[in-house]
Amino acid sequence: MLLLILDQFLWSMVVPLVSLVTWLLVRLLLILAAQMRVTKRTPIWAATPWDLHACWYLHGHGVRIVDEDPACNGLLVPGIECFKGAVLMNHRSWGDFVVDPYQAHSAVIGRFAAFVAMGLAGILGMLSDRAIIIRRGKTSRQALQAMCARHLRYMIYPETTRRAAEPNADEPIPLKGIGGLKNIWEARIQALIVITVNKEGIINERTGSISFSTTLFRAREGPIDAGDYPDDFDAFRGAVQAAWDRGWARAYALRTEAEEAAARGEQQACSPAEARVAQAGSPGDGSAQLAAGMVKRRTRGAVGDKDASAKPVPEAPVVFKAWPSTRGRSQPPAAAADAGHGASHVPCT
Repeated sequence: MLLLILDQFLWSMVVPLVSLVTWLLVRLLLILAAQMRVTKRTPIWAATPWDLHACWYLHGHGVRIVDEDPACNGLLVPGIECFKGAVLMNHRSWGDFVVDPYQAHSAVIGRFAAFVAMGLAGILGMLSDRAIIIRRGKTSRQALQAMCARHLRYMIYPETTRRAAEPNADEPIPLKGIGGLKNIWEARIQALIVITVNKEGIINERTGSISFSTTLFRAREGPIDAGDYPDDFDAFRGAVQAAWDRGWARAYALRTEAEEAAARGEQQACSPAEARVAQAGSPGDGSAQLAAGMVKRRTRGAVGDKDASAKPVPEAPVVFKAWPSTRGRSQPPAAAADAGHGASHVPCT
């Protein structure tokens, strides 16, 4: 718990100032580079002070994301720069407020108290226009819709609460954020669903734990065009729920496949001597337990270990579902993976 408190103080009160100063210097260099015609592209991590801060946080905490498309592994949702609409994500812990807005490269809807609790990092997010602030019981749905309309893309948590500590935390539930879904439907925009597993492994305020090596698993579904359901909100809501459940199942299957692949790797890593001990041992003589301990020490860092350092690769990953075109719209350009990020930097039309 003490390590978690110190870490959060550092990243919420100290590093934001460093991020702001560094971002100003980087932007100056980018302006000079543009004047000299060296480059005109602004990296995503340099788009705002908040993006730089979030990028540092994720790399500093050893966060890696395994996408259902192996070619798109990285912190950014593939092709996210070309998406216009609402990004719906699952909510696990406080760490989500860093990893998810960075994944979606967008503003996030959150309560005023949540941004205040983030200290200077929260203020940095507000100044960077990465925060859509609501006050429970005071902000109307219409007011929220007007704030969201200012953004090309924004993200919401339709579960409305952090679920990592709940008994059914790894099971999908009926989405509760009816107001948010209705705003999407009334605005006739698209909804992209992104389910990311293991986010509570970065920080977990309920258990007081923190990790500096966490592998996340991501699946995507959609986008679903609200314009395809002009007269039936319930049908749109049902389509979103069905897509949410499918994405959820694929994301957790991706983690399961990685765990099984890691387990097979553990068995293969066991030496012949260790295997003979395991086969010959009986429950009462302790030799089987000894062999299990030898294997555990040899394979420490497998998926599920909080101190994992190895990045598991699923043996049979789910094939990436291409962005579908809807209502006659053209598809976004193909994603061009950027090292460490995995999202497209091709200009969108």
